[in-house]
Amino acid sequence: MFSVVSTIFAPFVFLIEKGFNLFLSATGSPGLSILLTSATFSLVVFPLQRLCKGYENRIGDRHERVKADISGLDRDLRGEARFNEIEKIYTKHEYHPIHSIMLGLSFFVSVPFLIASVLLFNESNIVTGAEFLFIDDLSKPDGILQLHDLAINLLPFVLFIFTFFDAWLRYSESPSIRHRFMIISIILTVLVYAMPAGLLLYWIGANVMSFLIYQSTR
Repeated sequence: MFSVVSTIFAPFVFLIEKGFNLFLSATGSPGLSILLTSATFSLVVFPLQRLCKGYENRIGDRHERVKADISGLDRDLRGEARFNEIEKIYTKHEYHPIHSIMLGLSFFVSVPFLIASVLLFNESNIVTGAEFLFIDDLSKPDGILQLHDLAINLLPFVLFIFTFFDAWLRYSESPSIRHRFMIISIILTVLVYAMPAGLLLYWIGANVMSFLIYQSTR
């Protein structure tokens, strides 16, 4: 299964690795090169994200209108009668529940690069032994905070903060989508807690750039 995933995302891994090596040759700093690489690919993906965001907004508007009409139905309606009225509302707004799957599409277009970054920084030795700021080895969890003998990784919480506020501002007009991404932010923090610092740095860079691009184009 893993080999299949690696094969599918190999072109994205290749692009990220080439970008990283290019910036590394220019800066000599692995950590800075990771941030510049993630920022670069965030800029590359942005036009597609913007297109998807426009589609999201249209679907989101329909979704809210449908919810409003359904909430206005007679509460005494039950069974088939209620089902038929809801179907009429769907037809009126040219909406189908499957459309809700497309909400958040602007985020998911960047997923191939995020998965590719996992394959690159988690499975290769590209940053083994590399230092950056307070991080001793980018190929390992950062362990920046020390409480007695316990090392606490800080970067996963930094990633959570940016993901949380990005979702909070980006989906301010769609409470259901915002709530969904809040949950995703929490789950993501748990999943990546023990991941290499280089990978977390890449994701943080991508999130920050995506946030800045979005805010500048509002």
